[in-house]
Amino acid sequence: MIWPFPTRGARGVGPLPDINELPDFAEFMTNDAVMKVWIPEKLSSRIDWLSQSLDSSRPDVVRGLLFEHVYGRVAMHGLQEFARKRELQRSPPSASDDMGGIKFSRRRNVDLEMLGKASDDFKLFLPNKLKQAVVELATVHDLTPSHYVRKALVLSVMGERFHSDWQAAIGKLGNASPDLDKLERD
Repeated sequence: MIWPFPTRGARGVGPLPDINELPDFAEFMTNDAVMKVWIPEKLSSRIDWLSQSLDSSRPDVVRGLLFEHVYGRVAMHGLQEFARKRELQRSPPSASDDMGGIKFSRRRNVDLEMLGKASDDFKLFLPNKLKQAVVELATVHDLTPSHYVRKALVLSVMGERFHSDWQAAIGKLGNASPDLDKLERD
């Protein structure tokens, strides 16, 4: 996403990213791996909102957010261009194609006060290359893959400010809660 209130136009064409710094986009065309992720209700409702707003399936939204988290914004833009060019080769666009921007929906009213319990058992099919990268990053951060995906989604969908407040609230619980062991270490 780009800032919606521009103050000036683009400054010109910069150098293209080195192709060797980007992943091989063809490796992401097939969702040949599966990962089980527990997603809290608040996060789930925001992913649902994004799904409706972007007119994309919920798994496509999550895969896109994870890809961008793992490989970065430039790689995500490259992947979208790769997919667009592939689609154009298969079938040229028609005049009736919707070329509009994000569609906003007010269908859900979301309580923003807390993340809530991880109650949504989400079975995510994703490219094996992306799953391997997520598992490696989870190991580096000493988290399970499910915890790592949840953390990445919270950071991307709800932001660093929310994540920091959430972690501070968990830290204040200390040993006062008998269920503390069940809380996520995100």
